[in-house]
Amino acid sequence: MRRFVPIQPASSTNRENLESSESSSGNAGNASTTKRRRVGVSIACNACRRRKIRCDGQRPTCWNCEDSTDVCTYRDDSELSHDSKLLLLEVIRLLNSIPDDEALERLRVLRREIDTSVILTILRQDVNSGQQPDQSKSSSQEDDPFQELELASQYPNVYPTVPRRNMDTLRETTYQQLVERSSGGHQSTSARIEDRNSVDSVSDFCDPRLSKLDIQVWTKVPISSELAARTISLYLETDHPLLGFFEPDQFLSDLIEGKTKHCSSLLVNSLLYWASQMNIAQGSDDGSFTLQFSAQFLSLGYLGQGRDHAVLSYASEASHMAVRLGLFGVQIDNPALQEISILSKESRKAYMYAAWGSFNCATYMSLFYRQPGLVPPESPPHLPVPGTQENKESENKKTEHIDYKGGVFPQLCHFWSILHEVALSYARNEKPSADQRSLRFAEYKFRELLAWSNSLPNDLCRNDQNPHYVQVMYIWLHASILDIFRYAVSGPLRHSRLRTFSSPASSADRVYNASVHQLKHLIMNYRLKFSSSSYSILWHAALTYLANALLYQPKEEDWVFYFLLCVYGYERLHTHWRVTKAISTALLSLALRKGDISSTAAREILTDLDQSTASDAAPLDEAIRAGFMADLDLEAPISNSTTVENLAQDIEDNLLLEEFTNASRLK
Repeated sequence: MRRFVPIQPASSTNRENLESSESSSGNAGNASTTKRRRVGVSIACNACRRRKIRCDGQRPTCWNCEDSTDVCTYRDDSELSHDSKLLLLEVIRLLNSIPDDEALERLRVLRREIDTSVILTILRQDVNSGQQPDQSKSSSQEDDPFQELELASQYPNVYPTVPRRNMDTLRETTYQQLVERSSGGHQSTSARIEDRNSVDSVSDFCDPRLSKLDIQVWTKVPISSELAARTISLYLETDHPLLGFFEPDQFLSDLIEGKTKHCSSLLVNSLLYWASQMNIAQGSDDGSFTLQFSAQFLSLGYLGQGRDHAVLSYASEASHMAVRLGLFGVQIDNPALQEISILSKESRKAYMYAAWGSFNCATYMSLFYRQPGLVPPESPPHLPVPGTQENKESENKKTEHIDYKGGVFPQLCHFWSILHEVALSYARNEKPSADQRSLRFAEYKFRELLAWSNSLPNDLCRNDQNPHYVQVMYIWLHASILDIFRYAVSGPLRHSRLRTFSSPASSADRVYNASVHQLKHLIMNYRLKFSSSSYSILWHAALTYLANALLYQPKEEDWVFYFLLCVYGYERLHTHWRVTKAISTALLSLALRKGDISSTAAREILTDLDQSTASDAAPLDEAIRAGFMADLDLEAPISNSTTVENLAQDIEDNLLLEEFTNASRLK
């Protein structure tokens, strides 16, 4: 039975006042002014909410539940989602860290704010201004609950929590050597501080069969068999896990025995042409053989030498040859595919490596070196990916030799298959529009990459001690994410919420910034721990993407350090990858054009770059040709002025412009 509030007669004084008030008004129209105001409560008990009646919010028992058989209970944290609990704990932690005399003032500021990201940002700013930062968390993640509560928790391979480095840390000697010219040739910090798990040493052959190599069977170039064997060994350990152009065991067997089923003079010479450039940086070759060697190896090799006309020629010819052979870009009923299907397992496996290695390389080049004439295949290979379940039985039969794939190549085939559609859409549309359709496409591809990352085997899960090829795989991943979203962050949709994420703070610019932060850590770790960062060029495109992000996104305190990390990352590669000097010069030219560095600083860096390449062993007579983009700003019109070649040539003009502009400001 419901309990009512007892009604008592009014006192005589109150009665007289009420009668006087009613007589003066002449009617009861104003009686409503005496009606008791409804008092609301912030939280009703569960029983009152269920019965949809008013609740006074009293605890432990409200007035409706006193005579009721219902248990008076209130909503508690058990009904909150996992993310909401984390947010609540984070707010409590931050409030506890604020001094008592400031806590009330901070609450007054926040009481009208309903955006959780704004609340957390304000609280964290207070904490950071008054206390030492938490060294176990990254500054980027602390400022962004979307990264911390959704990306980092659900996709730890892509967005793990990385150590925070403040400017005092970055001024330490170890880190400063990363942003200074390497002394003593290329015995840089990267070569001296080498992780024991990296496979960069070339003191011994990676396979004992190479000691029996007679290189004169394959080439007329006067190179010793020992040097050729060391060069091939370096390639197999460093770049082959990432490229996988051929099945290595079959190649080595035919190479040593002089057979031509899985080896050829063109393949050997092309491989030596590519790998000899790495050997020059290692000091194993003085460069006299490199230009005498002459397909995908050739296109990559000419790219490293800044010979764009040859790059486009060989890349195009390699793709056309692959189509003729039925490797990719053909219909399922193509006669070439039918011929492959009846081959022996050994021969079919060779076709798989040729198909997927060529496809991956073509997609890689068209995505990261976008320029007219460099287009990806129309479709991926119809052949199975090497190393998938249906091929493991035959591959596991031969266990006596080293696995040069490192287990990463099958995963990279899936990775480049995801990005193939991105490269193809860019090739068809010179400048994709920053509209909702493009944003949805970017989000869809981002989701595919995240799902791919969660399917990686345990030995490829990310940590700073991974082998070098795993480090490069994650560097490629974040460079690709920057490429996917850079169209969105340059337009009006940069803050638009992503539809498939639960966090209201999800957006293109937050994903972009999260990958920028990860790329900083990955590049620094690779430079510090792996000497291959000084002679393998496969990872360098990420330096251009990071440098552009630093120049075009809002500046953080450490941006100069990381920009120099990119510039001097190229400097370590200058010894015979001639194009890298043009790229580092182009990035400096771009920073000058934007007014982000002074002409004095730029000239000092240019002097360093000139000194590091003053002793090139075998410079080409022709000028460096590099028609791919160095300036990735999408708001500016696409023109030749954004290419590596032209930006590098304009360095002096940009230096003079900066000096003139600075002088005008001082007047």
